[in-house]
Amino acid sequence: MSDTNVLGRRLLELRKKRGISQSELGQFLGVSATQIGDIEHGHSATTLQRLIQLCSYFDVSSDYLLGLSDDMRPRTPVQMSSAVPELEPAPWMPLKEFQDFADTHDGSWELIEGAPVKMDSGSDAHQWLCTQLAAQFALFFAGKACVPLIEKDIWASAEKLTDTRDKRKDATRKPDLLVYCSKAQSVHNLIVKPELVVEVWSPCNSNPERAGKQALYQALGVKELWLIDSVTKDFTILSFENLHIPKIQIGNAEKDRLKSFLFPGLSVDLSGLQNYLDQFSGS
Repeated sequence: MSDTNVLGRRLLELRKKRGISQSELGQFLGVSATQIGDIEHGHSATTLQRLIQLCSYFDVSSDYLLGLSDDMRPRTPVQMSSAVPELEPAPWMPLKEFQDFADTHDGSWELIEGAPVKMDSGSDAHQWLCTQLAAQFALFFAGKACVPLIEKDIWASAEKLTDTRDKRKDATRKPDLLVYCSKAQSVHNLIVKPELVVEVWSPCNSNPERAGKQALYQALGVKELWLIDSVTKDFTILSFENLHIPKIQIGNAEKDRLKSFLFPGLSVDLSGLQNYLDQFSGS
């Protein structure tokens, strides 16, 4: 878990180096000077969205702010996703039309700003991780009141999902794995506010894309988010049940088990990834 004292000390150093007051920084973040002081003195942490804002404002990495690295430099973004609209769709494609479209076209699709967007296929490592996660989640949730699903579309808008919604606000995302716990969350073949979401990152995902999805899931009311890098095997588990002081588990899937804050007893072993790559992967 991150150390709020480290976050506070480093934020204080960066703010003084920039020559701005607590009030000025608070104005940028949309919080009071008192809240900035509480963070700097280690009395509270901050939300994921504000952490992203701080990294952007001071041009440092989140690892540096959280005390996970002494390297201040942001990670160099990898190649942006090549996900682009495959066809020229009608502006603001309605949800029902998009679902029919996705069912009749190959590949994985998301509805972004009213347009269908084809997502890149995952690497061998990505696919292995998703398969292992799905299998172990299925065993854990068997007979329980919640259900895991793979690549199920979720409603990705702050607007309420209704039959009379403004079609320009239609939006979906397709996480690698999700968990939901109520029939009421399944609406129009979408899941609304899943309890837990898992995203496995591939080389095609850039850091801005990753940060954007993290902020999106938090804003949508997802209670726990698992982020796994298929290349480095590093993972981060974020619990948003306490928005002011999120719980964080950080580790490496080859060395550490992934453990849920939200579902006690849910513990996943992904240590066989490198063995799979050595024996079976040609990429």
